[in-house]
Amino acid sequence: MHKVFFIGVVSSLLIYTGDINAQSVYQYKKDPGIGIYFSLYDFNSAATLRQSGLSQTIKSGSFTNIGDMQPGLSISYQSGLTNHLDYAVRYTGSFQDYPFLNSSGYGQQYLFSALDASIQYKFFSDRYWATPFLSGGIGTFDYRGNFGAYMPLGLGVQVNFFDEAFLFVHLQYQVGVSENSVPTFFYSLGVVGSIGNPKKK
Repeated sequence: MHKVFFIGVVSSLLIYTGDINAQSVYQYKKDPGIGIYFSLYDFNSAATLRQSGLSQTIKSGSFTNIGDMQPGLSISYQSGLTNHLDYAVRYTGSFQDYPFLNSSGYGQQYLFSALDASIQYKFFSDRYWATPFLSGGIGTFDYRGNFGAYMPLGLGVQVNFFDEAFLFVHLQYQVGVSENSVPTFFYSLGVVGSIGNPKKK
């Protein structure tokens, strides 16, 4: 009986200590949050980059003007994995003329729906008011019943407003990985608000 009691006490202490250590190690892990973004798709610059290379594209000034990009709105769910790793699931809706590789139906705009999941690596934890980050993931889209896949690879900056909200400026190069998908630059500016009860830091 004493052995069973002793083993139970030791086990409880080990579990409690492990929980305290985990909280200490990840005390700056991001709380879950919901975000909304204004987004822009730039297919022309990505096509020029693919054909001419980065240096020639920059030298010729062939990047698309903002007014000629395809606008959209995004909503996301984001949360922390560790102090430096977050994950995000995002849906983007945009009415546009998607440039299929072998399509001749240009000139009309339809709803382009994209859903992707990505991991973000922050150079600094949420302890700091601003940090740059890198991101990578996988996504899928639907355009007029045509489904495709892409890989969003990007970089950005996160600004922390007292752990209650975060401003994100994000640039992605979305690599087409299916036959009917084309590469594109994807720009987004948005705010993510924390949900639930904030953790004590």
